[in-house]
Formats: sequence, structure tokens, C-alpha cells
Amino acid sequence: MGLIELYNMGLSGREVGNRLGISKSAIHRRLTRASRAGHVVYPRKAENYFYEKMKRCGIGRGSIKDVVSNTDEAFENWLANRVIEMQCESISEYIRETLLEKYYNEVHQNG
Repeated sequence: MGLIELYNMGLSGREVGNRLGISKSAIHRRLTRASRAGHVVYPRKAENYFYEKMKRCGIGRGSIKDVVSNTDEAFENWLANRVIEMQCESISEYIRETLLEKYYNEVHQNG
């Protein structure tokens, strides 16, 4: 198994290097090239990367519960229908897709 396969399986750069007998700097160079070619995401971001970034900006994490709290039944029904119409599996997925659409419309069509 090669460097890219091992890294994409979740091994760290150090673990890949140890397994393949390659130096840390060689692993870094190869993973950087593989990342530029679109074969890997390097370096990986920590699981909580985004939450920590938002926290530094003074933005709380929130939850789906926050989205629907203090809303009436009409809103809840409307939201449920939108989620179903977009064939999303969850409210989170619907919100993500809606935000991505808005982002691409604003940034990529106006930029």
C-alpha cells in the first residue's frame, strides 16, 4: 500500500513515514504534492477546527433546537416540507445545502 492510500485511511504523516521507512520531510513534500493534485486533504483539520474558529470570532455553536425554538407549528411544517422537497436526510443537511447554495450564488456568481 502506498503513501496516499495509507494517509487516506486515516494514518498520520508520521505513521505513514514509519510504516514506509520515509523521513518526515519526504512525507510532508509528497503529501503537499498529493494535496495540490487533489488526492488528499493535507494537512488535515482537527474535528473541532470550525467550532474553535467560530468561538474566536465570538460566535456560539448553537443547535437545531435553537433553529426551531420559539417558532409556531406553521414554521415547523414549512421546514419539514422543505427538508422533504430537497430530499435531505436531516434539518442539518437542509441548512447546509441552503447555505452552500446562497454562498455559491453570492461569491461565485458575483465574484
